[in-house]
Amino acid sequence: MISDKMRIFHGVMDIGGLGHILSKYQRGQGYYSQFFTYKSNRYFQNADKNLGLDQNSVFVNFFIVIGFFVKCLFAYDIFHFYYGRSFFRLGIDLPVLKVFGKKLVMTYCGSEIRLYKDVELKRNPFANLLNSGDDRQELDTRKKLVMWWQNLWIDKFFAIRDLYKHALTVIPDKKIIREISINSILDIEPFYPSYIFNKTPVLVHAPTDPLVKGSRYVDKGIDELRSEGYIFKYIRLKNVTNIEAKRIYKEADIIIDQLLIGAHGVLAIEGMYYGKPVFCYLTDDFVMDNRGCPVVNCNIDTFKDKLAWLLDHPEEMVRIGKEGRAYVEKNYDPAEINAKVVELYREMYER
Repeated sequence: MISDKMRIFHGVMDIGGLGHILSKYQRGQGYYSQFFTYKSNRYFQNADKNLGLDQNSVFVNFFIVIGFFVKCLFAYDIFHFYYGRSFFRLGIDLPVLKVFGKKLVMTYCGSEIRLYKDVELKRNPFANLLNSGDDRQELDTRKKLVMWWQNLWIDKFFAIRDLYKHALTVIPDKKIIREISINSILDIEPFYPSYIFNKTPVLVHAPTDPLVKGSRYVDKGIDELRSEGYIFKYIRLKNVTNIEAKRIYKEADIIIDQLLIGAHGVLAIEGMYYGKPVFCYLTDDFVMDNRGCPVVNCNIDTFKDKLAWLLDHPEEMVRIGKEGRAYVEKNYDPAEINAKVVELYREMYER
């Protein structure tokens, strides 16, 4: 068991509630672990403390962050960061943390390291449709510089699923953790699907970023099926809390994740957990690395036809839903993932 003297910091971004899930588990195991955020999250309100930087001026925030950093510097031993962010935007805090002997972990989550030219163009035939927003090609050099700088100071990087290939362009393989599915961990109360579906199918799409998720192609396919006489209810979630989203997922019949990225996210894991068929685009390399993943693999060209097929064969929803539930139970057990993360901390702390 980890020494009870080890103190764990999680922050400063709230990505899928991950910091909250990990810190809650660690506290339950008797460790001193807390999760902090700089700003409120429209989906999650679960940080142990939110500094509320979205409510102050830049001048005031500067002194708030300085004070917060100094306090945390002497209060924690392990610092676990998310989405490529540490205390300060340029990562100037990282060498200071290392000088004080702190152990540092970074979890990459998506667009902050997704490289358009070096990786996506080579693996994803729809990459040209993602060349915008935080996935623009002109940001590739900046992203690689950020990873290069972080690699100088950070001990371990979580980069699972397709993110591994992006991180590997800069960070040595020995420092990248891809075997622990940390981004797929969920904090969901025990729930057992009934596999009784609605008479009028309910389809749910919940894009955190409609552009990256290919939402306009989802909407297009939905509209075309309606014009062809298919009857269903379509819900595209926007600005709802995680609690409300879970309620809707439970009552849905089909979950639509994304049609462009080429890898599933937490929404797909959540949908399979609830025993729902999940529609998502997976590239060939992702399928090879995640054998047996039972999502309905479709892209912008095949989404409409595959959805029509499932609507025409509602009995298949039960089969696909059960396969999905079995898959996540086998591959994404929360207790197992949490325990592996704690073991990683222990190894780092005892060096």
